[in-house]
Amino acid sequence: MLDWLGRFNICCFLDNHGYDLPPQKVDCLCAAGSVRTLPADLPVLEAVNAITADAGDWLFGHFSFELKQVTEGVANALPLKVPFSVAELFIPRYVLLLSDQSLSIGSLEEDHEEVWARVSSMDSTPSAAKQQIQVTPAITREAYIAIVRKLKEHIHRGDCYEMNFCQEFYAEHVQLEPLQVFRKLAALSPNPFSVYYRQGRNHLLCASPERFITRVGDELISQPIKGTIMRNREDAALDAALRETLRASAKDRTENVMIVDLVRNDLSKVCVEGSVQVPELFGIYAFPQVYQMISTVKGRLKEGMQLGDVLKACFP
Repeated sequence: MLDWLGRFNICCFLDNHGYDLPPQKVDCLCAAGSVRTLPADLPVLEAVNAITADAGDWLFGHFSFELKQVTEGVANALPLKVPFSVAELFIPRYVLLLSDQSLSIGSLEEDHEEVWARVSSMDSTPSAAKQQIQVTPAITREAYIAIVRKLKEHIHRGDCYEMNFCQEFYAEHVQLEPLQVFRKLAALSPNPFSVYYRQGRNHLLCASPERFITRVGDELISQPIKGTIMRNREDAALDAALRETLRASAKDRTENVMIVDLVRNDLSKVCVEGSVQVPELFGIYAFPQVYQMISTVKGRLKEGMQLGDVLKACFP
């Protein structure tokens, strides 16, 4: 499936690597080609609602970090090193859905047997040679320390009580085969929200354990993560002790409550009053390299709310 995807200019491949994290829907999902994309003549969230209403079964794409700035009219001071569009949604020409031991093929243009013949005849591309890559932080050590000091001043003044400060790491002038890098990433770190995504010349490779938001019927579900500890797969006793250290960590629990409160507040804007609940708090989940503290927040969506409304309320 991955090799077959390589011939398309726009595509999306999602793999949960066998994790049982309800409410999972499929094991592996592949979309290729495009018959329609997000209308460009409307504001972003209006365009999202418009194409969602017409999408039918499947709609794939992305929303970039800048979505919030665009929809709220706030200028973004950070440079865009990889020029993904603010939003892109597409109705695919082909969909391949793998679940348990069955493969379903859908096509808007061809018989599924023709699609299967091409997919099954693909030869797996050999792995690319290893390459030394220099990864650079976007913020210097001195600037990083200065920002942390300013954040501490804000906390001391009471402007905020907790901060999640992130930075970017990048590499330039590197020749890569994105599909092969994704294969290696998936082998090293098989996570339930693994994605290979292509939009023209831009490629996105993801190995995330975190579910931002999903909808099941009229229920919205978010599972934010705050709290991480490295695992020791060579020593079972130490690995178990590390798990319990995370479970008991006051710092990580405080951070987790912070994000749970934020998600509860966001969901309350689009959910029926009184329906937002936290069925799991401080759950500890195992992944290949780390344990993560994950909580689950649910709410019942108000009648008439669309995807654009949910994004406006909940997008970070």
